Amino acid sequence: MLVRMKVIYINARFLTQPTTGVQRFASEISKHLQQLTPDVRFLSPQNILHHDLAKQLKVETFGRFTGHIWEQTELPLYLKKRDNPLLVNLGNTGPILYKNTIVTIHDLSIFMFPKAYSFKFYYTYKYLIPAIIKNAKKIITVSEGVKRKIMESYKIAGNKVEVVYNAASHIEFDNTDAGKNPYTNYILSVASFNPIKNLPRLIDAFGKIGDKTISLIIAGARQKAFNNQKLHQYLSNNRIIFTGHIENMSELVTLYKNARAFVFPSLYESFGIPNLEAMACGCPVITSNIGSLPEICGDAALYLNPYDTEDIKEKINLLLKNPVLQQELIEKGFKRVKLFNWINSAKKLLSIIEQIK
Repeated sequence: MLVRMKVIYINARFLTQPTTGVQRFASEISKHLQQLTPDVRFLSPQNILHHDLAKQLKVETFGRFTGHIWEQTELPLYLKKRDNPLLVNLGNTGPILYKNTIVTIHDLSIFMFPKAYSFKFYYTYKYLIPAIIKNAKKIITVSEGVKRKIMESYKIAGNKVEVVYNAASHIEFDNTDAGKNPYTNYILSVASFNPIKNLPRLIDAFGKIGDKTISLIIAGARQKAFNNQKLHQYLSNNRIIFTGHIENMSELVTLYKNARAFVFPSLYESFGIPNLEAMACGCPVITSNIGSLPEICGDAALYLNPYDTEDIKEKINLLLKNPVLQQELIEKGFKRVKLFNWINSAKKLLSIIEQIK
């Protein structure tokens, strides 16, 4: 049922950025919000990367600038000419001087692991995030763990911060055909080259597991914002395969559905969408015991200490050698992933918007 209300404006700058978890959240929430209300408008600078989604959302593009400059100057000027309507920001940033806003802060990892990011990226967000948190009418985040961290770090009341979960649609993955798989007998990790993703320890642990016939596939892209590890030293190992970023859903589903295990050894996560994606595809999950990962995965994952290479190795060995445990995690994963749904998350956001308006 469509809900009628005053026009809501969405900062769609995420359409100009490569897809990581932040952009995935923004894209999915936007698509489902559009289904719930006709009174939503999407605004973006001109340099869109995701043209099909932009067309679906009927995005309005304007301005001469891009990135932060567009967001801090041309976007608020556009809104002020339209009587300062509510602006919803879904991707960690927003205009500092525009106060009628809802802002999504996905995590505070940049302050916990500053060396994982470029100098420019770190200092931009060091000053940007406190300012937009102070001015926003509501803060959205993606887990209870991050909500507590935001409240503690910025001394703000709990009723100013709301949790809107990420998801991995079980129906979407069920209805996506798995294509022909060029790989056999492998474990999978889906992660960018951000040092927080802990790929060097995963690779070291993988080299020590008992089964020397199995491969490790790492699906993820380098990004300018991160201080990337020099992983080229592993390129000569024919058991380790770097696919780069995978945009095509059927290719990703194919990798998940045929993997013997999914391993996600991050040093910190605010949510961890890939864990749910793996569960939705019937792939048993091994993940870190830190951040919000236990909150999200519950009893549907095998947990590892991300700082202990030996523990990573032992957990991989344990799962590979135990078909009963594999099946148990698969069955629990199918149940767990159904708790997180994009349409429910969009409804939660819409109810928060209605409270403000």
